[in-house]
Amino acid sequence: HGFEKIAELLNMPYSKFRDEYFAEGKWYPNNNHPAEKLFSNKTTDRVSNYSKDAREILRNLQYKFLGYDYLSFYVDYEYKGKLVKTNAAIRLEFGLKKVIAQAKTTILSELN
Repeated sequence: HGFEKIAELLNMPYSKFRDEYFAEGKWYPNNNHPAEKLFSNKTTDRVSNYSKDAREILRNLQYKFLGYDYLSFYVDYEYKGKLVKTNAAIRLEFGLKKVIAQAKTTILSELN
């Protein structure tokens, strides 16, 4: 997991990051995930606006083609004065009966 690195950069115990904020294996309604408590104000606005339109965009895309598409957006995490800037990339695979999504997070401050 790359979550260990984000937790380290936020100076937060990994178990707290994993269990309290990302709650692996649990599902939450849109705009109500515990990880959103770590979002900067700018990220909260960006993700909120993005998620409002995303479901409609995905519904339209799935009827136009089968295959892959990629969505990407920036997420800034804040915790006790620490800031970690990331880019979230979501790979969507459209099939006849289902859509599979896989996400990858890149820590931008780690790039040279």
